[in-house]
Amino acid sequence: MDYQNIKYEVKDSIAYITMNRPQALNALNAALLGELRDIVETMYKDVRTIRGVIITGEGRSFIAGADITELLAEVPGKSPNVSERFMDVVEETYQTLALLENYPRPVVAAINGFCLGGGLEVALSCDIRIASTKAQMGLPEATLGLIPTYGGTQRLPRLVGIGVAKELIYTCRRIKADEAKEIGLVNKVVEPEELIPAAEELIRTIAQNAPLSIKYDKIAINKGMQMSLEEGLRLEKALGGLAIGSEDAKGGIAAFLEKRSPVFEDK
Repeated sequence: MDYQNIKYEVKDSIAYITMNRPQALNALNAALLGELRDIVETMYKDVRTIRGVIITGEGRSFIAGADITELLAEVPGKSPNVSERFMDVVEETYQTLALLENYPRPVVAAINGFCLGGGLEVALSCDIRIASTKAQMGLPEATLGLIPTYGGTQRLPRLVGIGVAKELIYTCRRIKADEAKEIGLVNKVVEPEELIPAAEELIRTIAQNAPLSIKYDKIAINKGMQMSLEEGLRLEKALGGLAIGSEDAKGGIAAFLEKRSPVFEDK
């Protein structure tokens, strides 16, 4: 399928999603969000051919938030009530980001520039974030009388802690890459020309390990964050039981004992 607002390709088992509205700093509009949903669903269908995903932006922006003008505009066939239209968009975006967050392969946000509002919320849905030295991040919704509604109030505190998250959300302060690294918002900071290679290297490193293990790791971590410690430990035990009974575990253990490299088949 040809996309107008996103560049999508799979190369050497890595899926590349590049937001491609540079004239609008890659702001999220309905068309882009619809394409993103289609791409994520396609990735699920093609999961056995993909070992990792990189999300980035064309030009000088990762994603500079939502397209506010479009959000406020009346749409034929849609409710004239702005709150109802807004909630429809939020629900659709929530579902898309939940699919992205739980995709069974590692998803890396390569933050190349402005990463604001909904853009940061997309990045928070990824497993790992690498930032260019030119990146700027923030949740400025309160300057518009809004609040983050694509997951910012929930995912940010879980990542950086409640106190830091409240300060950033309440003040709407933009932070640069180095500070984002200090507070744990991003995992690594690199020069702009090193951004995509760093993301690729990370995915290739992860891809040396059993993909089924990574899938179970992600389930344990993501679901465990929403459970009590006891429930999370029980989930971990159950997934560990599934992992050790897999063909990949048998092959991986045999390779270890025989002092050779394993060959994993994702089963």
